Amino acid sequence: MVYSSIPEKHEFFAKLLERCVDEIAHAVSEDDIEALLMIGAPTRGEVTVVDTPSGLYSLSDIDLICVTRPSTNRSELRLRVAPLMARLNRELTPDCSGIDMSFKTHVHLTSPYPLISNYEFARSPVCLYGNENVLSSIAKVDPDEIPVADALRFVHNRCFEHMIARPPTQEGPADFSTALSSLYRTAKLALDLVSAFLFVRRNTPLGYEARVKLFIEDYLRRDKFAALATALEPFIDDLPAWAAFKTSGDLNRLASHFGTTADAPALQHLASDLWYKYIPYAEELWKSIFGSTLGQDVSRLPLPAIAEYFGKLESLPRKIVRTLRLLKPAAAPKGLLSRVGIVRRMFFASPLALAYLTALITLFSHAENADREWTRGAIVRYAPFSLPVSFRAMSDKEREDVLMGKLAFFHQAMLLGRRVKES
Repeated sequence: MVYSSIPEKHEFFAKLLERCVDEIAHAVSEDDIEALLMIGAPTRGEVTVVDTPSGLYSLSDIDLICVTRPSTNRSELRLRVAPLMARLNRELTPDCSGIDMSFKTHVHLTSPYPLISNYEFARSPVCLYGNENVLSSIAKVDPDEIPVADALRFVHNRCFEHMIARPPTQEGPADFSTALSSLYRTAKLALDLVSAFLFVRRNTPLGYEARVKLFIEDYLRRDKFAALATALEPFIDDLPAWAAFKTSGDLNRLASHFGTTADAPALQHLASDLWYKYIPYAEELWKSIFGSTLGQDVSRLPLPAIAEYFGKLESLPRKIVRTLRLLKPAAAPKGLLSRVGIVRRMFFASPLALAYLTALITLFSHAENADREWTRGAIVRYAPFSLPVSFRAMSDKEREDVLMGKLAFFHQAMLLGRRVKES
């Protein structure tokens, strides 16, 4: 298996994997699991390993699938393995952005839901431990069956991550690691929104470079997407550079494309500039995919008008069920959600949809033409979080600091399913 076309980066990532697999194999019994699989960009030879002042570092996380046996209690196994995963994430911090593991049965493999994640999973999984024959049982997902709403969820996740990856405004020495993490999030935003657009069109090549080429040289040249092409013109030349960085990890080449160097002060400045630059890019592609989900063109509508359409993304029964589910004891971390608030809003949207909307409003409020007065009221109106009593009286910066803490906590605890405490 080739994780990177660059030998030293391939070897570095392979050693990280070997350590993780050894630890997991010692922690679980062969009676519990049949195989340990890996999915994601590394399985396609697109791992992003970069040179840093302290050595090689993998910006790509390690995304594992534990295939359990029919007799295994997955909930019990997940709880048993959780301390190990938390320890690995702590210990891998100097070398890797993180490790995650989900648990699937043979039913999940042979009868997958038509989702983007399962479509990507089925195209390039790798067996790291156990019975390799498991790979042959993985059913392919028909891209025509993937609902457009799943592409919108994909976009929401990337916008959410972009918001919480905002480079901090800080005095003192530049932080290379923080700047690098922010740059990588911008790369993921730029590339994954292209992927989401192509998934809506049922035409998604395997690799990032092929996706960018198709997007630029085909779709954006069609009359149907002329307005989108015009709106995205400031970003088009960047997309091949982002794809090259994602697949090679060549930080110097990326910095050179943007006319700078790869030292810490320059990267910190670049990361901040690009974080802001890509907000209009995210908003335009979000509007395109949001409109495709609703079946109507919303590209010319202002954000306040589009926000009102958010309630149409879920059926009323689904909103109610999803809200009631999070009202159960221990369903959400204590102090994260406002129980009164989510009940009051459940006829409009579920807590998950409200959290996405809050992240989007917060992100797009940083655009030059944003309606900041509307943003202040909209956050109070839509946010599902438990906010301080003094929130309305806070300054814009104080409000955003509170929201950033809630959004980051929600991302870790609810979207990634990690055991974390609010900072």
